[in-house]
Amino acid sequence: MYENDLTLPLTPFQDPYSDVSLFLSKKIKLLGSAGTEWSHQLQDELLHKITPEFVKKFPDHRLGASTLKKTWEKVAHLSQLLHQQNEALTSCGKLNLHFLIRENLKTVAGGTFNPFLLAQQIALKIGEALATYEGMKPEIEHLTEIIWTALHHIAPPIHFQAHRTKKTIDIKDRLLAKWLVDILTLEPAISYHDLSKNLHEKLDFFQNLKHDLSSWAKELSMNWSAALLPHTHLFQTESSTAIQKLRQWVQPKLSDDLQDIKTEAIISKKNVLLNDLEILVWTMRRQLTPPQIPTPHFEEFEQEAKFHLIHHPQRHWKSPIDHAISYMKKANEISKLATKIEWAKRIEKWALQGELALRNLQLPKTPLLHYVYAMHAKNRSLADPALTPQLREQYLYRYRSPIVEPSFVHKVADFTRKYGWYYLASTPKDITIERWKQFHTDMKSDPLSQFPILPFLPRKNKYRPIRMNGTESH
Repeated sequence: MYENDLTLPLTPFQDPYSDVSLFLSKKIKLLGSAGTEWSHQLQDELLHKITPEFVKKFPDHRLGASTLKKTWEKVAHLSQLLHQQNEALTSCGKLNLHFLIRENLKTVAGGTFNPFLLAQQIALKIGEALATYEGMKPEIEHLTEIIWTALHHIAPPIHFQAHRTKKTIDIKDRLLAKWLVDILTLEPAISYHDLSKNLHEKLDFFQNLKHDLSSWAKELSMNWSAALLPHTHLFQTESSTAIQKLRQWVQPKLSDDLQDIKTEAIISKKNVLLNDLEILVWTMRRQLTPPQIPTPHFEEFEQEAKFHLIHHPQRHWKSPIDHAISYMKKANEISKLATKIEWAKRIEKWALQGELALRNLQLPKTPLLHYVYAMHAKNRSLADPALTPQLREQYLYRYRSPIVEPSFVHKVADFTRKYGWYYLASTPKDITIERWKQFHTDMKSDPLSQFPILPFLPRKNKYRPIRMNGTESH
């Protein structure tokens, strides 16, 4: 018999992931015996405490002293190694899986690897540590995916082409990517923990969304119309007397359907643009409806409408509001397609990547992105923060709107420049984490607060470039 003969099935005592092994590991850790020296007294004590429950749980197995000692030795050895590393354990005394992934990725150097097998190998190694120290059955598939994702950011993408596969992004991941983009736009320096928290909060918000969206749409239409009215052709060209007469004509019709007012305006040949008439009607409706107190939920709705307006500035002014309704309904539906556990795994994958995920996302070409393309074509460095004010002013010169604040446009412009740096300006030889370093030359905070699983190796380090093949992210 050969110890490593994979054709022979492991016994429950040999398999580190079996219920028997997990039970023994957990019991030894809970009893606090891993840090003491092995002795006959300790053996008798453990057998006395563990055997009764063991017999109830596993009546077909017999717990012997040799098996117990082997399990104890594994737990004790691992416990000693972990306590020698400052970050190996969390403040709660549990395994810090992110730290273990980062440390294992540091050792990857040179040679040619199949990246999936490498990710799986590291996942199995960490999984066995989890099973031994925590007595928990690891989720190898999830660990492998997390490690696989990290490899994409610390190795040149060109090394992943040999095993490239086409993979359609799941609709749930598409929604998380959209949330990621929104959060990074408004909070570009957000930490991993805050990003993860925000993603969970968005999920919770949409899963529990029961608000009447039409009331939000009505509120936002009234707010936006009040901002737009002074800029309409009607207010720019007509006298106050003519506007007052129009108001008097509209007043008794406010309870009617807006489309009926438009139709009657056409029949009556009123000297007013229908778009201006619509804005006036919504403004007058505000006088009959007291404004709502803004809530975080309504602000989410308004924020989505503003994003859409910036990306599609030439559409009808109410188009972003209609889009926000459609988006909120769809997000609510998608948020219910998976369990909390599945969502947590997906959120962890996206949050751990942070802005590095932009390298593998393809966003629609918007006016701001068009300006970024033009700057890139002129060999302007998209890492230069001075480009953001230029992008903002280029946009506002052509698409200025009283609805969207210049500061909001500035944030979207800055994010678009950053996206261009990762997605547009990078080459097949570029390592994503190196592009992060080049973009954040003035970074003062700890980078691992943003990417806790990525090893931040010095530019000139003892590790050779990782050479491997694999699959392309999205």
